[in-house]
Amino acid sequence: PQGSMDLPPSYMEGSSDDADFFPASESSPSDPSASCAAAKGEEYRTSLASFPSLYREYLEPIAATLGLAHISAPRHRVRVLVVGSTSSGKSSFINQLLGCDGFLPTGAAMETSSVTFVTPGRAADCDRRILDPSLTLKLFPDDLAPLFAALPAVRPYVETRVTPSTHPLAELLCLIDTPGTADSGSLPFPLKETLVRLARDVADIVLFFLDPASASSGQMTRDLIRDIAGNPELYAKTHFLLSKSDSVMSSADLNRVLVQLALSIAD
Repeated sequence: PQGSMDLPPSYMEGSSDDADFFPASESSPSDPSASCAAAKGEEYRTSLASFPSLYREYLEPIAATLGLAHISAPRHRVRVLVVGSTSSGKSSFINQLLGCDGFLPTGAAMETSSVTFVTPGRAADCDRRILDPSLTLKLFPDDLAPLFAALPAVRPYVETRVTPSTHPLAELLCLIDTPGTADSGSLPFPLKETLVRLARDVADIVLFFLDPASASSGQMTRDLIRDIAGNPELYAKTHFLLSKSDSVMSSADLNRVLVQLALSIAD
């Protein structure tokens, strides 16, 4: 049970205590931009806190009458799965989004070898920043129990990192960082199958990062794109992003990169 976990309430995805679930911003009120961001964050928190009751009182009874059993209250946090080719900027994107430089390791070599759930917590709680697979399973039981049952080899390589970010987006998102697709041969678990299951069964949004210098390289990258394109439900929630756009010097260069990528996937 969630209440028996030795973790602060702010770690609990399903906590009914919205004051704990959405930690208050620690930005300085003297900074106008920080005050604006804090006000926007409070607006988001208030709106999200009302969603479950709206679903329970209105939408779920209507859905039951119409036989739409899949209609249910949304999760509080949007699950964003970040995938893509190696060194395409996945971890850097998460660091920048949260405003926490160096929170996730980055570099030209393989830096991400685990599936990493990034979830917010109070700054005082972040001395326990990395949570092991057992605690991660307790945080996300409905999502990870089926994954671990189907792919037991991935279990030791799933972790949670608690971010101290006070950015409003940090309170609304659960970001999932993943190893680069070019590194699949060096990992002790089946990366492609893991990514497909996470994208299909866990993520609300999938961000697929492609590096202009290596967008078309790697059989697994191409196979994964084909799998996504062949699944209408998965394709609808996937967004393909070309990272390192400063390396594309002109629209002609961009067109060449896109044509290369399209031809590579079509092979």
